[in-house]
Amino acid sequence: MQSRPSAPKSLGQYNWGMSDAAGTRGLNLRDLALTAASISHLLAWVAFVLLVFAPFYQGASVTATAPGAIPSQPVQTTATFIEVNGWGVLPIVLTPVAISGVGLLGVILAGPGLVWRRAPLGVSTLLLLGFCIAGSQSIGMLYLPAALAMALAGAVSLGQRREAAVDS
Repeated sequence: MQSRPSAPKSLGQYNWGMSDAAGTRGLNLRDLALTAASISHLLAWVAFVLLVFAPFYQGASVTATAPGAIPSQPVQTTATFIEVNGWGVLPIVLTPVAISGVGLLGVILAGPGLVWRRAPLGVSTLLLLGFCIAGSQSIGMLYLPAALAMALAGAVSLGQRREAAVDS
């Protein structure tokens, strides 16, 4: 009679299908958390660049003419978020980038068993999600992919913490 293979104690014991050239190393949870936090930071930069340089605002204007005259052609105009709202909104637009950077730094500095080093990741996740909710009628939804990627990094980091507790 064959014995059943034992179930892994945590997700970190699975080989996630990634290996190096020798085929000996599986992707661990720290790599997943680092990748998710890096993607979150990259997505926050993408949203920032879109808000600063992409013409989100569009309009058309027509000049009035005298009765019986040939009507003028409408003039199409576009403007960026900064052009419409001024440079004073730049700190607001940069805030999610800074928050995701702190979360990424927290993942980079986190070591096994060091809960206080994972705190920046959890706080960053909550702040990014809060920013998305607070700004949901405006620019908040542009940062939602970054917030969700940071939440994934936080969830994976919690799994890493549990894995460290099981292994010790």
